[in-house]
Amino acid sequence: MLFTLTLFLQGASADQSQTVEVSFVLDGDTVILQGGERVRLIGINAPEKEYAHRPAQPYALEALLALRELVQDEPIVLVKGKQDADSYGRTLGYLESADGTDLQKVLVARGYAFVVAFPPDIDRLEQYLDAERTARANRLGVWNVNQFQPVDLDLGQTLESGFGLYRGRVLSVGRSRKNVRLAFGSDLVVTIRHTDWKSYWSEDPDSLEGKSIELRGWLRKAGKNDSARYYLRLRHPYMIRIVK
Repeated sequence: MLFTLTLFLQGASADQSQTVEVSFVLDGDTVILQGGERVRLIGINAPEKEYAHRPAQPYALEALLALRELVQDEPIVLVKGKQDADSYGRTLGYLESADGTDLQKVLVARGYAFVVAFPPDIDRLEQYLDAERTARANRLGVWNVNQFQPVDLDLGQTLESGFGLYRGRVLSVGRSRKNVRLAFGSDLVVTIRHTDWKSYWSEDPDSLEGKSIELRGWLRKAGKNDSARYYLRLRHPYMIRIVK
């Protein structure tokens, strides 16, 4: 099944657009164009499909089907991001309907995706945040599933690699040559590049010490020489929310 898209480069005029075709909707945040080019949707992260030994997450199928339905019945505009591609070589972009409806925002509003922030592509972040707050308040989709409730770091709940939400008290704030480091005991250290902190945070890092915060992102196993078992690298303050 092919879905017709119109491609616009950010800042380009309409006569510089080109028509492309989607050959496959891979999941709730990724499509494949005819010819094999993969497009990763900016600003959202949908639940994961079944992969290797991991079962599909709740609402993974609903997110995929919703995105397929959104792109199949009318011309869709693909707007490329300021960053051309991610670390996996996928094109980064926004999908819009012919009337300008942002399809990422639709997925977030239905509770089929989480908002994530990766500079420099944060132009639509506030719109997505508004949609997510409403979906979360109404417990739609992922916000009504125990599996997606924040993992309580203070209670020592089991951690696993991958995307998730986490909540806990910052026990200490440190600095390395490149990073600000927020420590949550022996299990997790959050790292933020000094350059990102200077660009996007307004407060001093030490102000977070002792605060309970909720954070989201991709957990990865730390190296043998690190002080914690896992680390989580953040690039924008939206990914941290002070609870108290």
